[in-house]
Amino acid sequence: MRGGSQARGPYRCRDQVRPLMSRFRPERRRSTSLFVVERRLPNVSSADLIMLQEALSFTCRRLISRGQLVRCLGSAFLPGPARLLTLFEAERSEEVRWVNDNVHAPFISLEAAIEICPPKGAQ
Repeated sequence: MRGGSQARGPYRCRDQVRPLMSRFRPERRRSTSLFVVERRLPNVSSADLIMLQEALSFTCRRLISRGQLVRCLGSAFLPGPARLLTLFEAERSEEVRWVNDNVHAPFISLEAAIEICPPKGAQ
């Protein structure tokens, strides 16, 4: 992670940023943060993207079974620049890095993120 800093929830900014609450089961509820991993994937197929997403989810489940909290929340692929952005929830960036190192798909960056929600009443 650049600069070695980590975002830790909860964060608030004029009621537009909601506190980050763990989406894990109540018995495992601990303070977690969001992280975004970026990859450049030129000439990638839809099947490749699906396989990568499945590998990320499988690897997260392996860590959860060992008591480490890390979840892959999903990805967005930007076809123009061939960028894949994957969102994770975890206690620390180290778990996210371990997951991504173990799927053997090189990544460019791993950054802490802050969840920003629309203002109350906006749809």
